[in-house]
Amino acid sequence: MKATSFFAAMLAPALFAVHVSAAQASSDYPNRPIRLLVGFTAGGATDVSARLIAQKMTEVLGQSVVVENRTGAAGTLAANEVARAAPDGYTLLYTTSSIHGISPNIQPKLGWDPIKDFEPIALVAKYPQALVANNDVPAKTLPDLIALIRANPGKYSYASAGTGGTQHLAAALLGAEAKIDVVHVPYKGMSAAYADLMAGRIQFMFDNAPSAMSFITTDKVQGLGVTSMERLKTLPNVPTVAESGFPGYEVQAWSGFVAPAGTPQAVIDKLNDAAKKAVATPEVQKWLVDNGSSPNLVDTPESFSKFIVSELAFWKQAVEISGAKTE
Repeated sequence: MKATSFFAAMLAPALFAVHVSAAQASSDYPNRPIRLLVGFTAGGATDVSARLIAQKMTEVLGQSVVVENRTGAAGTLAANEVARAAPDGYTLLYTTSSIHGISPNIQPKLGWDPIKDFEPIALVAKYPQALVANNDVPAKTLPDLIALIRANPGKYSYASAGTGGTQHLAAALLGAEAKIDVVHVPYKGMSAAYADLMAGRIQFMFDNAPSAMSFITTDKVQGLGVTSMERLKTLPNVPTVAESGFPGYEVQAWSGFVAPAGTPQAVIDKLNDAAKKAVATPEVQKWLVDNGSSPNLVDTPESFSKFIVSELAFWKQAVEISGAKTE
């Protein structure tokens, strides 16, 4: 017997055993609680949606999906932990556009790759931004605001929750399309930004639609646009940016599930099915609509994979336009 044939014969049973072991592990998955890491603080919109969907997935899977908050570095610390976890389906990441879209384009030394180190499971929600302005700004529509800024160069400024965040990039993209020059004022959070917006120290800004909603509906600020392609049911009188003279303009934050690279496809498929059933429940659907999201988003892992690739390209362009510096 040739040496190569001998070793092949010796190796074959081991490979078969590994294959059978993996198949068995997938067939009885899950048989213990699943950790779901969230890279943001408890009580925020990302955390709340993760916990609601995790609760429904628990009911589908018959095992607890336990949310754990790992805050820091715009969610990338949680991503780093999941990227290094065992690929067995028991450690997942509730990822976002910030983690899997923006951060890789701003922080080139993350220590993990958004494509190579993860297996996409399911996109579960998209969240548009809302463009809000101080009530005393003499502009009742987005075209009015653009005209006002052009007529008063250097006079108007906008806020964000920080350089390179979704609010900053949404404004930078609009500025580039509208060909306007305005001053960006980054804050450490939106509470301080709203205080200055309502006081007139800044004139406008983008914010997550769910957060902006209460300020708009109570007339504390003007709502001039939303960044989804369709008007929101919760803000029916606020036009989209696209219909206000910028066709094709769409900026949406999003969230979804990913697992460590190498997780068996059977496990990924089971998790995708659980996410699909969880998001389809009336409780989750209501929460999504109330928070400006599009319901029934869950598709296949393959479609989510393509979506992440397209989002990385989209946010790369936005970062370049904004001039946000890499760290």
